Amino acid sequence: MIGTGAFPNVDRPNVVWAGLEAAELVALYERIDEAVSKFGYASERRPFRPHVTLARVKRRPPPELRGLIQQHSETSWGEVPVDAVELFKSTLTPAGSLYEVLARCPLKR
Repeated sequence: MIGTGAFPNVDRPNVVWAGLEAAELVALYERIDEAVSKFGYASERRPFRPHVTLARVKRRPPPELRGLIQQHSETSWGEVPVDAVELFKSTLTPAGSLYEVLARCPLKR
């Protein structure tokens, strides 16, 4: 994993993330995007950024968060082996996010 960032940006973060360097994940995203377009779904306009969500920000964050994200924008967090891809349904509620695994696909090595 490499770097940290925020969606939509570090000045107004809703999500804080750690970035992933994964050409295979980008290729998978492109294949899925192409497949669902055949069913009338529009392609995402925003660029695809492979990531792991670290936190969701509900209120105005402390000023130190922006500096911390920027300080680690290029930090390498090491490698994590991945042996499956899971498709999640995410439901945002006032009490927090609820996640449900819809499908799991083991990966071959």
